Amino acid sequence: MSGIRDLFKLNLPSDEGWVKDIRLREMRMENQINRFRLTFLILIFLLDLASYFILMDDDADNFKIVNTIISIVSVAAVIYVHFVTRKKKYIAYIKYAAVTSDMTISFAVGYLMIFTFDLPLPISSKEFALLMTLIFMFFNTLSAIRANRNVIIFSTLLAVFYNTLLFVMLDGKFSMLPFYTSFFLLLNGVFCLWVGRYIIENFIINKQIIRVNSNLEEANTSILQQNEEIRAQKDEIETQRDYISEQKDIAVQQRDEIGHQKKLITDSIEYAVRIQQAILPSDDIFRAAFPESFVFFRPKDVVSGDLYWMEEKAGKKFVAAIDCTGHGVPGAFMSIVAFNLLNQALHEHNLLTPGEILDYLSAEIYRLFRTGQKDVKDGMDLALCAVSENETILEFAGVNNPAYLIRGSDLYQIKPDRQPIGDPFAEGEKYQNTVVALQKGDMVYMYSDGYVDQFGGPKRKKFLSSRFRDLLLEINIQPADDQIRKVREVYEDWKGKVEQYDDVLVLGFRIG
Repeated sequence: MSGIRDLFKLNLPSDEGWVKDIRLREMRMENQINRFRLTFLILIFLLDLASYFILMDDDADNFKIVNTIISIVSVAAVIYVHFVTRKKKYIAYIKYAAVTSDMTISFAVGYLMIFTFDLPLPISSKEFALLMTLIFMFFNTLSAIRANRNVIIFSTLLAVFYNTLLFVMLDGKFSMLPFYTSFFLLLNGVFCLWVGRYIIENFIINKQIIRVNSNLEEANTSILQQNEEIRAQKDEIETQRDYISEQKDIAVQQRDEIGHQKKLITDSIEYAVRIQQAILPSDDIFRAAFPESFVFFRPKDVVSGDLYWMEEKAGKKFVAAIDCTGHGVPGAFMSIVAFNLLNQALHEHNLLTPGEILDYLSAEIYRLFRTGQKDVKDGMDLALCAVSENETILEFAGVNNPAYLIRGSDLYQIKPDRQPIGDPFAEGEKYQNTVVALQKGDMVYMYSDGYVDQFGGPKRKKFLSSRFRDLLLEINIQPADDQIRKVREVYEDWKGKVEQYDDVLVLGFRIG
């Protein structure tokens, strides 16, 4: 089907000037068709005059009168079209009016010859109807010269309508003959569409050639002027040529080197973004576990040191909000380390409580970054929750970052430990695993410090945890989509034009 559509598809230039050119061409073509139509009607009028001397009975007299009236009306219509199309003004309806006039007058003449007057014709009525089909096809073929797809389709459908009507009136019922002749007219219409397309394309090509030639002449004139200027400056150019060439080579070399380095850096950062996006759980995963949930995540740089993590195992849903040391590329590296260690703790070592997972995470960070002579001050703050399968129990463990549980108008802070990740406890101490009973409708929030530490407001001060808690109390009863919208709006209003201070992460989910 696409191949057939391409056969008739006309690719016009995007320049709006072409629309005006094509419309003016349509008016010129309509004027030329009208001249041919005028010649044709004059010939018919002369045949009518001859019929006055050949046909002598009453029916013939009536035929003469009616046919003369039709001829006069036709000539008047042709004269009107002639004067209208001579103006350099596009009139859309004139093409459809001309087609309608040709087809309707042809049908009227055929109807008079077959049904109204009992005239001595040398052929049968059915043969005359077939002759009318050829006349319809002739006028339809004229539409190919117009090269307007809509006019060709209109002309074809009108020819099919009048042809079918003539045969049905002749036989008194619908037979196969009008079907065959109408199908032939449709094929003729398709041919006209195809021819019209190539007429317009050739018209456009010719116009383009004219425009290109004009542009070439202007370009040649400009080149001649530039050559004169070049000759006048020849001595000065020759003295500076070697120096300019040397500087150009240096500039090109530096440009290529800078472009190469920029591409390497850009490719690396884009790849890092793809890696980080790949490890972050999608909104669909969050909504599958907690239908009423949201994540507001805004890195300070292209990549982020903040990370949110979610997994399900043994009937528990694990959710973490992690703030790694630094932001940008260093923070992103730490976030990938944290992601891998969390998955190892849960899936490889089957640690199923937040406290145990944090113990493992701290030990591995210590092993990775504090082995040997180096003492790398890298770690992370995080809040980690595990919600039971029936959502009645929440287990929590955290480092520096708390979790907030809001029930009705009451806000409860689930406190974290202060022992840094990667800094071992004294012997026998571990991260606290806090257990909280849940109720349906409870809202749980976790976050990184990027939101509360953001400078802004009238005095360009930090947002602070107190305002953040007030915000959560205000929005917790709202749907998740409204909550994230409010969190975003408050952050943007507070920050204003101040630079973003740190990576920002706020997530929340409703129980039940």
